[in-house]
Amino acid sequence: MNLTGTSEMIVAYTILSFILAYYVNHLRSRIAELSIQLKIFSSDSEE
Repeated sequence: MNLTGTSEMIVAYTILSFILAYYVNHLRSRIAELSIQLKIFSSDSEE
């Protein structure tokens, strides 16, 4: 068990989780915007 490989793996996991968290956050805000637009669109079409 070499320590350098383990620390590299930890760093890789940290970077990956940061990217994933950023991506998911971005996606959620995009979905929120889209759902708001859809609500506006559906309320417009109902009238």
